Amino acid sequence: MVPPLNPRAITVLTTSLPHRADPVAGVFVASMCRALARRGHRVTAVFIARGGGDGVLPVEGVRLRAVACTGHPFYGAGAPDALYGGARAWVGAARAAWSLWREARAVAGETEAWVSNFIVPCGAIAGAVRGRSPHVAVVHGSDAAMFARLPLAVRARVLAGATRVWCSHAGLVAGLGPTAPPVTVRPMGWWAPPVVAPLSRSAGEGAGVRAPQLVLVVSRLIPLKGVDRVARAVALLRERGRSVSLVVAGDGPERASLARAFPWARWTGAVDPATRDALMARATVLAHAPRALASGRTEARPP
Repeated sequence: MVPPLNPRAITVLTTSLPHRADPVAGVFVASMCRALARRGHRVTAVFIARGGGDGVLPVEGVRLRAVACTGHPFYGAGAPDALYGGARAWVGAARAAWSLWREARAVAGETEAWVSNFIVPCGAIAGAVRGRSPHVAVVHGSDAAMFARLPLAVRARVLAGATRVWCSHAGLVAGLGPTAPPVTVRPMGWWAPPVVAPLSRSAGEGAGVRAPQLVLVVSRLIPLKGVDRVARAVALLRERGRSVSLVVAGDGPERASLARAFPWARWTGAVDPATRDALMARATVLAHAPRALASGRTEARPP
């Protein structure tokens, strides 16, 4: 691969990266860091460590600076669910964000460009310490929902620290407000999926043969993601005689209860990207059925 003409020292600021006990947390950010390093950039990833900081997984070509901080909500079920759950998570998140800001300040002098993943809190932190260096703020789903609830003046102040915003889908742009810098809309951590057939009658069904179908869910197992809704839909198809199986790749606090409710499904737990891609290549349907929670939280909705 030909390196760029102007390689830079890039600091990627994020809340989480893969750990041995949580290998899928921030895996898409790790992929971004690796891709930047392969293009010839000198990449440093500054992130909040899981627990006391043990078990961080290496990222090829990337210097890792882990911020050790306990009691924060940035792993496991994820920060949004924890933050909607009570004040203790907010205290832990604030402490972690403060520690992340101090570490970001420590590397600011050697940083020529910034990339922040999750505009809350990383986009705000990178914007505050970047000086005159360019800063790309990457906005995902849950952080965008929280950001959109902030007063317009606060959003404008945070966005003033970014030279460009990268939204993972177009539905997030409106929540940025009218003062947003130039915006790029592009999926994050996505590779072109294989061409698959829809969940419908196949050519062989006319002769009384039903081709087996595989429904795949790739998700954290939390109420918001609505994995139970997919499982109930597949169960109904099975009751009607359809040859349909369900594989759920992911982990979370709902895994045990879902496995008890739907024991006929395959619950793989967390998987690495290679296993995920292999499952997607076999799947007939990739299903996602999120719900709105009583707290008002909703899943980001791609167009």
